[in-house]
Amino acid sequence: MTNQYIVNRYGYAVMNETVKYNNSGSSPVQVPPTLQLGVPLNISSRLVGNYSLVGEGYSLTTSTNSTGLLFTVSSQNTLQPKAVSSFSLKAVIRDISVTINSSTGILVLEYPSLNLQVSTFNALIRMPASTSISPLPQGWTSNQSSGSGTTYKRTFTGFSPANAHALLGTLQSSTSMDFHPIHVYSASRTVTAAPNGSPQVQDSITLKNTGSSDLGSLHLATLNSSTRVTIIPSMSPPLLNPTSLALSNGLIELTRSPFVAIPSGRNFTLTVAYALPAKFYTVSGGSVRVDLPLTPPIVAPVDTFTLSMSLPNGLRATQAQSRVVQNATPITSGEQTFAYSLTLGWASDRAIPAASVIFVAALVAFFISVERQEGEEAEGEEKEGGRITGDIPAMIKAFEEKVDLVNTMLREVPKEDPNNLNKAYFVDLRSRVDTFRSRALQRLNDAKQRSTGQRFSEQLTRIHDVEREVDRATRDILNLYEQYYTRRMRQETFEKLLPSYRKRLEGALNRLSDQLNLTQREAKML
Repeated sequence: MTNQYIVNRYGYAVMNETVKYNNSGSSPVQVPPTLQLGVPLNISSRLVGNYSLVGEGYSLTTSTNSTGLLFTVSSQNTLQPKAVSSFSLKAVIRDISVTINSSTGILVLEYPSLNLQVSTFNALIRMPASTSISPLPQGWTSNQSSGSGTTYKRTFTGFSPANAHALLGTLQSSTSMDFHPIHVYSASRTVTAAPNGSPQVQDSITLKNTGSSDLGSLHLATLNSSTRVTIIPSMSPPLLNPTSLALSNGLIELTRSPFVAIPSGRNFTLTVAYALPAKFYTVSGGSVRVDLPLTPPIVAPVDTFTLSMSLPNGLRATQAQSRVVQNATPITSGEQTFAYSLTLGWASDRAIPAASVIFVAALVAFFISVERQEGEEAEGEEKEGGRITGDIPAMIKAFEEKVDLVNTMLREVPKEDPNNLNKAYFVDLRSRVDTFRSRALQRLNDAKQRSTGQRFSEQLTRIHDVEREVDRATRDILNLYEQYYTRRMRQETFEKLLPSYRKRLEGALNRLSDQLNLTQREAKML
């Protein structure tokens, strides 16, 4: 068993307990059904956030008593001969900085209590760079590494402590010591869109320097640690204008302009904006889906972490439920999903500022460019293989995106403010349908040109025929809506015709979906 106590520069630690069961015999054995690890009260009172248990076939429960907190790890695993089974339990301990005889020290979990005997127990303390404990606690040895900091180790054999033990270690005073306790009151991560239409995030943190010296740097946990960020005004100290800054591994030097070091006891707020890396979002059919992790934007515990979305004019949120995570930590698991798309009719003659129209035009270009890149990747696959199958996924996706657009219109037009449903509104909708249709037909024509089999070419022709039905039905229902909302058709006539128009369009969409599925199956057999 290994008890690893990882001390962080910001005055907290991660407790990482790794347990390995080893069957050295020649027959299967049962893993002990429960292992109980206890931590003392001065440690358990500082635990923050959720605990993490990694290990197949293991489950975790906790309970409290007068001496602290008890972790109970249960298992029904069977261990085969010569096999090993293991799990790892992690927890975050905040506010480990203490004062020892007017010097800065830290609280350390030396070992937990155990209900089973461990053949070999290794206790490790990993320190930040240029930070060391002096004097060395009794029974411990050190292994200093210039890059990653000092590691202290103590080994026990045949170990089964009935009581957990924590120790106090005095830190050796040094100007290069990388130990700067802070308390992060709040943090937020907001999804928005950049002027070029691509997804962007704004990270904000509010903290207090709880250490005894000035805080000269901050290590952010942006979603892209090596990137260029924009420092947003309304921070302390304030900036007159946004400032662009290149990050290296998330590091911001507060001793360089436009910042100043944060004195002991002072609060500080920082907001940065940057482009969201592509791995966190997907684009499909004029919609953007963003998946954000629940870990905060700084490598430290945060009292309150809020994830939200704020969109400019011309965009519509389709999944925008904000989420508040209390006591978020760097080991918090899970993610939050946001989604947005173009507002239907964004280019009609409504009271939208010119800047918003320019923004949405840029966003349309972003959608098309992303989809074109994906199509080119598929085309590259086809060229490498010398077969038509590389074109089919791009073609099917293009048709599915048009279907998504049509279905969105069917849902959203009836919900729109009738005062906005003018002629320009429907002209815009038809233009968007034409844009998505043209891209789909281009993909279809590309596939036809590369097709050498008569049967498959006929299947592609059937898709084209069904697509014409969808297009005619779409235009007819848009004309019906336009006549009604522009007061050229009576309500009773509209309500009488609408069901049959919808049924015709839905039937055509279903037939197109069937043909696309059939094409996908046949392409796999080429």
